[in-house]
Amino acid sequence: MPETEQDKLAVVEKLIEAFNKPDFAALEDILAEDIVFSHKNKGMEGSGREQLISNIKMMNDAFPGRTITATKRGAVVGDVVFREAEWGGTAAVDVPGFAKAGEKAHLDTMTIFVIRGGRIHEWSDFG
Repeated sequence: MPETEQDKLAVVEKLIEAFNKPDFAALEDILAEDIVFSHKNKGMEGSGREQLISNIKMMNDAFPGRTITATKRGAVVGDVVFREAEWGGTAAVDVPGFAKAGEKAHLDTMTIFVIRGGRIHEWSDFG
């Protein structure tokens, strides 16, 4: 049965909930094993669920309690979900080029997800 727009939006909402908790087991269930990911403005890119979860854990250590907000604007086109939101947190340590320990960091983001079979296969952040 083909996935509906609502199915794809639900996958993204589960991802955001798991990211914000953080719930790494839930992230493993949502992310495809061969996911391709990037944050274009931060020069970060890679592939593989294990690597992405490792990166998320590293950012969680650097910005404990960091969050992604609810969707401001979004659209679904085929397998692609476009999502505008905000990311924010307070740095626990110096993060060169981003924030010093104790500083609040904030990003307005546009994210593009590719979703197939109830899993995220691509995750690209801009902002």
